Amino acid sequence: MLSKIALLQNISAIIFDLGGVLIDVDYDKTIKAFEKLGIENAGELYSQQSQSSLFNKIECGEISTVDFLTELSKRTQKDLGLLEIKAAWNAIIGPYNKRIIPLLRSLKKEYKLFVLSNTNLIHIEKANEEWSKISSLSMSSFFDKVYLSHEIGDRKPNSSVFKNLCEEQNLNPGKTLFIDDSIQHIESAKRMGLKTHHLKSMESLYELFS
Repeated sequence: MLSKIALLQNISAIIFDLGGVLIDVDYDKTIKAFEKLGIENAGELYSQQSQSSLFNKIECGEISTVDFLTELSKRTQKDLGLLEIKAAWNAIIGPYNKRIIPLLRSLKKEYKLFVLSNTNLIHIEKANEEWSKISSLSMSSFFDKVYLSHEIGDRKPNSSVFKNLCEEQNLNPGKTLFIDDSIQHIESAKRMGLKTHHLKSMESLYELFS
């Protein structure tokens, strides 16, 4: 692993993942939320969903929010309302650390900043709600641009995501640092020539730039 000094040397841009990097996420909370709704096989259901194309479709904007929640409701085999399903689905989204605001303000003075996230409209609305609790300014105002999979129709770890972002922003991959908590995304970014940092915990983000 590169030292902190080597990692940041000659860097002109930083691309952040969102969930697990800038905002806390906890998959177990969604499983427990479904269990509270009386779904005994919530863990198995969630695992099956992860392996299906349903998640890919919602994260690439290929299916509407209503259609996604309706399909998810069907797979629970319970007579549940869409608002109940939505609340359980959103249980994964945790709070932002207030320390992220001064960190981003400081980094923005030296680097171009971007977000690249696999997400969906349901989760991003919840994430924006959490952001409003720590800042009166929009999250996008802290970044040069925010790339969300459901808006761009592509997702990590596809190499096209990194290629298109770098080309659109005229970034030199070798001078661009990508920070993510998923190793498959890190490996893909490495293959595209980006510098990378696999974040093991959100707290280590602040240690990286201290």
